[in-house]
Amino acid sequence: MPAKAALPPTIEDIPQLLNPQACRDWLFRQLHPSGPACPSCNRPIEDTRAVRRFFAGRMIQCDACDTRFTPITGSVFSGSQMFPEDIAAMLVLFGMGRRDADIATALDLNRSTVSRWRRVLNDHGAGI
Repeated sequence: MPAKAALPPTIEDIPQLLNPQACRDWLFRQLHPSGPACPSCNRPIEDTRAVRRFFAGRMIQCDACDTRFTPITGSVFSGSQMFPEDIAAMLVLFGMGRRDADIATALDLNRSTVSRWRRVLNDHGAGI
């Protein structure tokens, strides 16, 4: 089952998400609260260098089954072609109750793309 997307817990968390690396960190830790694990064999990734690369958004390889994956692999955002910081910003804007048209304008996306993401995330229990 793909990981659910979570919204920032409080309004105080929003300023830290203005930094692109902070956005990636926040998003990847929401998607992988227990740390990185192989999406194929579920083996936890424990190598310090691999964990650092993973949380930097880089592709890593499982030592057990040779599967190559990123923090987005196997999540609801897999294959989305969106930058992690744009995903985080979209989630923040959803959480703030912004309209799809406003989010589309702010992130330079098509309104139908934003509407589709709202539906997909609601289907995954995000409660947007």
